[in-house]
Amino acid sequence: MEGGIYKKAAHTALSSTIYRSVHYRLPATQFTPTQCIEITFRLHRQILSKMGINKRLANPYRYAPRSINGLGFIDVRLEQYISHLQEFVLHMGRDTLDGLALRAELELCQLHVGSEFVEPSI
Repeated sequence: MEGGIYKKAAHTALSSTIYRSVHYRLPATQFTPTQCIEITFRLHRQILSKMGINKRLANPYRYAPRSINGLGFIDVRLEQYISHLQEFVLHMGRDTLDGLALRAELELCQLHVGSEFVEPSI
């Protein structure tokens, strides 16, 4: 959505409102890498023009944290992967049917990986 955002408030709007609405939906999504790149491109194109920054700014400056003079932008693909891993870990810690199934599956994988390598006896 387009609206009137001042240059000084653009980064605040990005980190407080826009990114939060993106983060909220990421755990339930299965975007392809191409779709993630398109979403990231659209987010950055809009906010960079509002901030008065050239859209050809290099990616290391876009994604670097503000503490080292970057813009602190998010990469939607990376954030989607992180949110999936967080949901996985949260489900494993619960005593629900999903949590029990995930723990059992992980133990089975450990058994398969561990059974391949037999240490010689000394």
